[in-house]
Amino acid sequence: MAIGLRQYGDLLIVVYFAVVGAHAALRWNRRWGEESLRTARLGEDLAQASLQALRAQLNPHFLFNALNSIVTLIGRDPAAAENMTVRLSELLRATLAAGDVQETTLEQEIALTARYLEIEQVRFADRLTVHWDIAEEVRPARVPAFALQPLVENAIRHGISRRAGPGEVTIIARRENVDLVLTTRDDGVGVSSTSPSDGAGIALANLRARLARLHGTDASLTLHARGSGGTDAIVRFPFRTNPPPVF
Repeated sequence: MAIGLRQYGDLLIVVYFAVVGAHAALRWNRRWGEESLRTARLGEDLAQASLQALRAQLNPHFLFNALNSIVTLIGRDPAAAENMTVRLSELLRATLAAGDVQETTLEQEIALTARYLEIEQVRFADRLTVHWDIAEEVRPARVPAFALQPLVENAIRHGISRRAGPGEVTIIARRENVDLVLTTRDDGVGVSSTSPSDGAGIALANLRARLARLHGTDASLTLHARGSGGTDAIVRFPFRTNPPPVF
């Protein structure tokens, strides 16, 4: 051993530290992988909690508004009250059937929003007109679940419902270069000078946070007052049609 250390001591020292260094590197790499997985799971949990909070907010809002309208209609228009009850049942069933997925297709999101609008059109009668302007190429696009309905609800609640007369809501979906752009346009009272232009409502703030988690700085949600009256709510995020990854 003494002869070996004298002749090969330098080489043995190098091999020893190489083995120790490799072992340390493997342990660091394993810890880094575990930490990355933990961080990814935490991000997924946060996004899931946000989605569940949004669904918890939407369902009672649908229910209370619709039930109030049904009670009002029962006495003067029983057929309309019955129709609205059926529409409410279908909407809640579709909302629950959506599950806890973070993303869906624009086509599915349109179908869910259309059910919501059927209730609102019974509620507002001739005071609400809805226009759809959806490019066919964007219908298969992946969108955050419950991305469109809060925009439409915001347009009706803060725009149309504050008008004395009839109003219109237009829903637009277009592809602009690498982005999908969703716009809801109303001819209501518009964004007031005291209201933040980016929208501070709970539903929109929730949607904005989910967009940031899914797309980071590549996504945005803004409100713009229109010169002719009304508001444009614009959501922009990367256009994707490939199916969500399976974990």
